[in-house]
Amino acid sequence: MISEQDIAIYAAQSETATKMLEKKTEIVETKIREIDEDASLFEPKRIAKRKAVRDEANAGLVAEMRVITEAHDNLARQKDYWESAPFMLSRYGLSASASEIATIDAMDNATLELTFKHAKESGNRGQMFHCWKNAGARRLPGFSIADVDFPEATRGLAALKESKARRAYAESLFGRAWGRRENPVDKISYGRNLKS
Repeated sequence: MISEQDIAIYAAQSETATKMLEKKTEIVETKIREIDEDASLFEPKRIAKRKAVRDEANAGLVAEMRVITEAHDNLARQKDYWESAPFMLSRYGLSASASEIATIDAMDNATLELTFKHAKESGNRGQMFHCWKNAGARRLPGFSIADVDFPEATRGLAALKESKARRAYAESLFGRAWGRRENPVDKISYGRNLKS
């Protein structure tokens, strides 16, 4: 699983690349508009000039899209981890000492349940993990971790949501640079996801 620092790096790279893609798209659109407004050009010449402008800009547009796509893909690969409460909780279990684990293993079912409840209320995730794991091995009901909040997972999933919206918007910009109409739904979705 990637660190929160890596999440921030991917988000910053994607944001910077999106801003550059906006600028490059704007430059292409301005040049195309100038070509279209040039009354001295016949249509075959306009078509050739439009193509030349787009061909010239293509490498830069593709480079920005690659950064945005790679940032999104790196975050998307983490989604299964962030959505798995057992996995997220297990990361905290690694900090428990051998004596703590042995103590939990030796508990009777009632004490294990109380210890789990206390660990959950106090936020002692290492202890919570070992109680939960032990209860699973004993096949005891009532040891749910579905309601446990993992802030790093919440932040990761939020970054992924933003990245997905940013990628859709970037694809729309890329299409605009190539003369396709911008999808207003993507633009609205991008704006909403950045605000939420």
